[in-house]
Amino acid sequence: MFKTIRRLSSLSRGLIVGFFAASLLAACAMGIKNDVAPTGALRMGLYQGSPTSYLADGNLTDNRGIGFGLGKELSASMDLSYKPIVYGKNADVMDAIKAGKVDMVFTNATAARAKFIQFSEPVIRLEKGFLLSPKSNVKNIAELNNANIKIGVSVGSSSEREVAELLNKAKLVKMASTKETIEQLISGKIDAFSSNKGILFELSDQTPGSKVMPEVIGYESMALGVPIDRPNVKPELDQFIRSMQASGQLAAIISRSGLRGVAK
Repeated sequence: MFKTIRRLSSLSRGLIVGFFAASLLAACAMGIKNDVAPTGALRMGLYQGSPTSYLADGNLTDNRGIGFGLGKELSASMDLSYKPIVYGKNADVMDAIKAGKVDMVFTNATAARAKFIQFSEPVIRLEKGFLLSPKSNVKNIAELNNANIKIGVSVGSSSEREVAELLNKAKLVKMASTKETIEQLISGKIDAFSSNKGILFELSDQTPGSKVMPEVIGYESMALGVPIDRPNVKPELDQFIRSMQASGQLAAIISRSGLRGVAK
C-alpha cells in the first residue's frame, strides 16, 4: 500500500513538473511571438522588383522572393498571421522599420543598418556589380570611371557610398524605383546601374540588350532583421534559419525566387 502511495506521489510530482514546464514553454513562446509581432500579425517589409525581397507575379499568398518566403514560413511556424507590406524601394523599407511600421525585413546586413536593425546570422551572400545600358560601349570597369559616365544607384542603398568610392570620377544618379531604372537604362540616360547581381539579372531580363558585367566589386550578406529596440530575438531567428537550411525549405525558396549571382 505504501509503495502504491509513493508511486502515486511520484506520478503526481511528475505531472506537476510537466505542467509547469509546459506552461513555461508556452509563456516563452507567447513572449517570443509578442517580441517579433506585437500586433499579432507579422508585418514583413518588402520591396518590389528584387528576387531577394518580392516579385509580384503570383497572387497575394503565392508570390516570389526570398524575404516574402521567409516571412511566410516564419509566420506559419509561430502561428502568426502574415502581413507582407510592399514598398517601391528598399530605402522605404528601411524608413518603415525605423518608424516601427514593419516588424521584419530581409536585407543587406551592413554595419550602418545594424545601428537600427537586430540581424540574424547571414542567410545568403550575393555578388555586387554593374548592369550596362544597351546603348553603352563600355568594355570594363576602368572605363566606367569617367566624368562623362552616369551610373544609377538605388536611393538609400549601400551602393551609393561604395560606387562613389570606387569610381570617383563618374556621376552617380539616384534611382527611385525599378521602373525608373529600366527606363533610364533603355534610353541611355544612365550608362550603367550598380547593385547586387540578383537585382541586376532581374533588371537585365526586362532590359533587352543590357549586360551584367562579369566583374565582382563586392558582396552583400543578406539576413533577417527586426527593430533594434525589440528584445533579443536573434537566437530564435538563427534557429529558424538553421531549420530552414536543414529541411531544404530555404533552398526551395531561393530556387523559386529565380535568384542569380549568389556567391560561392
